[in-house]
Amino acid sequence: MKIILVGYPSAFNLQIKEAFEHMGLEVLLVNERANRLVPGFLQGSRFLWQAVKKFTFFKEWNNRRFGHILVELCRQTKPDVFFTTKGTTIKPETVETIKSLGITTANWFPENIYNEPYLSWF
Repeated sequence: MKIILVGYPSAFNLQIKEAFEHMGLEVLLVNERANRLVPGFLQGSRFLWQAVKKFTFFKEWNNRRFGHILVELCRQTKPDVFFTTKGTTIKPETVETIKSLGITTANWFPENIYNEPYLSWF
């Protein structure tokens, strides 16, 4: 079984990846915090990432571009499951498109959704 795991490569998400792999799944971890507006060799730039996050226009553009990249990745790799932790950078239309490809989708949001910063997402 093949799974796309979307999340920042933190200790938390790496443990999830390791658990899936321990269960025999093939896992592709996709960094949701990468800057998709610049060429690949600059995507890891902390300075550029901070700049993108500060300007709403660039942040939205980056998220839309990320959505297109995720859909194309799903078309190419044909995973059985699309799994994200929090998923705050993924638009509902992106999830709907992925679901329409016959891929099971799941968003694990491990935070208390009643905390003020998260309430608006729900």
